[in-house]
Amino acid sequence: MATLVREKLDSSRSDQCLDTGVSISQEFLQQADAVSLSGNCSSIPLLSEVLSFFVTSEIGLAYSSPEAIGSAPAHIQRLCEYKLLSPEMERTYFEQLAYCLYYGRELVGQSGMERELESLSSQYMTLLEVLTRSNTRMILSIIKPFVRQGWDFDELLSLGTESLLESVHKFDVFLGYRFSTYFHTVFKRRVYRYMDTEKTRNQRYVRYEHFDSCEQEGSSRVASPDLVCGAIDSLLSLLDDRESYIIERRFGINRQDKLSLKQLADQMEISKERVRQLEQRALKKLSKQAASMNLQDDMMFALA
Repeated sequence: MATLVREKLDSSRSDQCLDTGVSISQEFLQQADAVSLSGNCSSIPLLSEVLSFFVTSEIGLAYSSPEAIGSAPAHIQRLCEYKLLSPEMERTYFEQLAYCLYYGRELVGQSGMERELESLSSQYMTLLEVLTRSNTRMILSIIKPFVRQGWDFDELLSLGTESLLESVHKFDVFLGYRFSTYFHTVFKRRVYRYMDTEKTRNQRYVRYEHFDSCEQEGSSRVASPDLVCGAIDSLLSLLDDRESYIIERRFGINRQDKLSLKQLADQMEISKERVRQLEQRALKKLSKQAASMNLQDDMMFALA
């Protein structure tokens, strides 16, 4: 069916829509292409009933925003313009969204149905607008504790907006659950994945943060921090615990303060000469392995 829809869009059907002055959202056609009506749907209304369903984007503005919102920044006020829909309105709108997509997929391959497709497309876009805007306020309530922990508000807001739109399309209203329950679960899971990814990336860059200063000082060597970090991680894994400990602290890796041989000797309770020997042995290992992997320049750059 997906192939059929794409062929129809690329063939004379698209020309017919344009010739008759019909405006059909490509987003609507793409979503209709991929949709499959839930198996939990007990009955499907007639096309005429779906087409006659009355919906306007102003419906979501039926309630005034709390006075406290008036003192918030302008972009926050815009996010809170729409109040959450009642359970009954929410269910009705999600059902109509599913029906619009269902009939959109059915009508794409039929001739003479351009006007009906246009009507479904328009209704789909309005329903999408109401359902997304009326649930945007939930994003703020979910990200609030994460922002207090120091995470960037704009990044989380952007993530929430993307998640909201995806959730609206994937939500199965016929299962009987509220959308807020579904979206909280989906968005929080995505936030935690984002946090894990950021923490991992930051740890890698913090570990070798002096790369930035080297580049700013006009180093002629052009190196990708990701590539160098990976190379040095691989090399350090070849050392034993004592050697790795000494190298990291001698060269300030992993945001460690650079220590002298004497300081390391006191910490490890061995002689200064023994620390020097272990350091030289570790560097020889790294140099030899780096040469075999053609990573000499990366090692020199990281330990500079």
